[in-house]
Amino acid sequence: MKSCWEDFKSGHGLSFFGDENYLVCPKELAEEIIARQVLERKNLNGILVPNKSGTALYAKYELTDVHMTARTRIASEMLWAIVQAHERPRRTEES
Repeated sequence: MKSCWEDFKSGHGLSFFGDENYLVCPKELAEEIIARQVLERKNLNGILVPNKSGTALYAKYELTDVHMTARTRIASEMLWAIVQAHERPRRTEES
């Protein structure tokens, strides 16, 4: 999610490692990004912007020539690693 041109150019938070990746930003910023032709992310599927009421997002730009995924492990393996990382011994109450 980016809020302005300076935020976009900072480079922070522009890492895309999922199966489908979208940039979320205001409509004006999306138009500026496309006009300046500065989007070099090969694994970005599109740019989402909020609707007029701000209650939902829609695809302002769909991008082509996208890599399928940047990750190397299957989703179930990654989910299992998350579960294992968060396992903690359960406390039992003494009677």
